[in-house]
Amino acid sequence: MDKTLKILRTTLLVSALAAVTSDGAASEVQPNAPYDVDSDFLAQACTVIGQTTYGKIPYFDCYSYFYGVLDSYHSFAGILLAAQRICLPEKLTPKEAYDIYWQWFEKHPAQDQLRAAEAILRALKEKYPCSI
Repeated sequence: MDKTLKILRTTLLVSALAAVTSDGAASEVQPNAPYDVDSDFLAQACTVIGQTTYGKIPYFDCYSYFYGVLDSYHSFAGILLAAQRICLPEKLTPKEAYDIYWQWFEKHPAQDQLRAAEAILRALKEKYPCSI
């Protein structure tokens, strides 16, 4: 995996861990704890949005994770090779990205062990490829 994707994965993981509870209080996640957000976990967590007080990542917020993925992608898009870029609509919302991801996930169940951010980006790239 090239350096840019490693940086993006790290940024997305930090974004996911920075989620807060619905009342704005900081979650109890230890920032140095190793959490693996894979596609399977994301699919499970996002089926009960707002109800993840306990579990592998306490207070994990699905839409905040998608915000982090989209924000991180936009931050790094300028340094990606043309073949790696995704031509996202300017006003793509986390909910729309989630819907695209979910449709992709259902078509590619064998990808459930991919890191969630990578799976989201693959789904978005399939939906919004750039012409080179």
